[in-house]
Amino acid sequence: MNNFKRHDYKPSTKAGLFPMNSAYASARHSLIAIIAFTVINLILAFANSGTYFLMSISVPYYLVYLMMEVTGYFPDSYYQEVYPEGVEFLPSALLWIAAVIAVVTIAIYVVLYILSKKSPVAYLVATVLFGIDTVILLGYAALVGFVYFLTDIIFHVIVLVLLIKGIVDGFKAKEEAARLEAMAAAAAAQQAAAEAAAAAAPVDAPAEAPVEETAEAPAEAPVEAPAEAPAEEIEAPAEETETSDENPIRRGYDS
Repeated sequence: MNNFKRHDYKPSTKAGLFPMNSAYASARHSLIAIIAFTVINLILAFANSGTYFLMSISVPYYLVYLMMEVTGYFPDSYYQEVYPEGVEFLPSALLWIAAVIAVVTIAIYVVLYILSKKSPVAYLVATVLFGIDTVILLGYAALVGFVYFLTDIIFHVIVLVLLIKGIVDGFKAKEEAARLEAMAAAAAAQQAAAEAAAAAAPVDAPAEAPVEETAEAPAEAPVEAPAEAPAEEIEAPAEETETSDENPIRRGYDS
């Protein structure tokens, strides 16, 4: 009988419900880096720094950037250079609406990143969203000019390839976890069946050692005390008080 135990095939679940291999873990690191750089880019945009990180989500950044431009958030020198004939600004509420959309978009990515620790499906959804973001970037570049977004597009494609590779690695890890769980369940069932069979088997009672019969001593017959003879008055024969002084032989002679 195989000595299987329940923990023999228990998979390692340090990352949640399935063990993450190094490739999938690296892909998740890329996803959280994209989220972090997007947040930094938004902060830099509101600070009018004029710089941003390429490895980021494009839609939140460019939406906020565009609303900042049309609502007059940039310095006057910018508008004098770009719009020398003047420009009419839109209501500033549009900027805050764009900021809310950006925050919600980043929050969705953060939630998907957290859920991807337990399921590669969430990571798949995040990758699809980033792919849509890349398509929108391409469309925006087609309107404005690819030359201005060429570097950004190249980085988007590289990141998208890494994320897609992470999807493959994630589902491989999930399949491996399912296989290990099946092996653990089979081992547990086999062990339970063996224990049940052992419990159901009749147990032979040990033979009792023969008890040597000891010869019983014969019961002692009650010893009856001899009946006491009735005290009879034994009359001693009366002694002849009379004694003959004469010898009978001699008496014969005399007669």
